Amino acid sequence: MQPAASPPPVHVFLIARYALLCALTHLIPVPFLDGMVDSWLRRRLTRVQMHAFGIEAWPNELGVLSHAAGSGCLAWIWSGISWLFKKVLRYVLFALMVKAMVDRFNEVTARAMLIHEACAIGALPGSAREVRAAMDAAWREVDTRPLERAVGIVFQSARGQLRVLWRQARARVRQQAALEREEAQWSPRDEAPLQDDLEDLSTALARAIWVPEVYERLVAAFRLHWMKHVEE
Repeated sequence: MQPAASPPPVHVFLIARYALLCALTHLIPVPFLDGMVDSWLRRRLTRVQMHAFGIEAWPNELGVLSHAAGSGCLAWIWSGISWLFKKVLRYVLFALMVKAMVDRFNEVTARAMLIHEACAIGALPGSAREVRAAMDAAWREVDTRPLERAVGIVFQSARGQLRVLWRQARARVRQQAALEREEAQWSPRDEAPLQDDLEDLSTALARAIWVPEVYERLVAAFRLHWMKHVEE
């Protein structure tokens, strides 16, 4: 598969919106539901990104490319156990929750950037599992601490309003889910901005995450591991 002649640019603000919504799912007070909503948002972001390249992915491909690492049965069991501790110690653990939100935001963002790169070089459509393996290898190999620091500063500044923001985000997620249920042949389109407070935060996060040298290393590592799969 040949890469597109002139691939669309990376839509950083779109990625930041979805990464923020994924991060805020940590605030869902129902066990397992947080993981389900996070997975749905990840798949939707991947679908929107691939649609920009004219690529339609099968549901199982979206799952392979989008789901968080370790999202199998053991992860579901651990999610239920950890939820009980979070419920009892929610005030003590709020700082750890913010850290988890930062980590999820960074992971979703990095994976979305690599999905864009995979589409741009023609790796997609193709073997979703091989693309995912190259993405995971790049993610493990590249130091993303500069992103964590930048994003952490933004989340800390919004710490007092995070739960209010999740209530706003919940309305947006329900709206998107209802749209997909109503349209049997739902097709990704240009995404509308979030509500004002959410959009302000996602804009600040988009600016914070744009650390070119980190993404250049991620892309280079991904290309290297992808070429290894191609040559095998």
